[in-house]
Amino acid sequence: MSPELEVKTRKVTLSLLLKGGQLSAASLASAIGISVQAMRRHLRNLECDELVESKSVSTGPGRPSNLWKLTAKGYDHFSNGKGSEKFAVNLLAS
Repeated sequence: MSPELEVKTRKVTLSLLLKGGQLSAASLASAIGISVQAMRRHLRNLECDELVESKSVSTGPGRPSNLWKLTAKGYDHFSNGKGSEKFAVNLLAS
């Protein structure tokens, strides 16, 4: 994947988590149009940067799945801009 596409995928993933709250890797992958494996790799990179975190949830028999969400640092990533962007972030977070 090209560096430009990596950056775009990163931004879109963070934006989807900002809007959607907790989402699975499969949901994020579907929304972006990439494989679940590629999305998991992006999420792990974002986790290493402390922008996202996962929570294991059990939805019945079988292996639990992870739901991903922004960390405080992930929210701060959006609020470092202009006043209108901070307002939008606060509105979405509430």
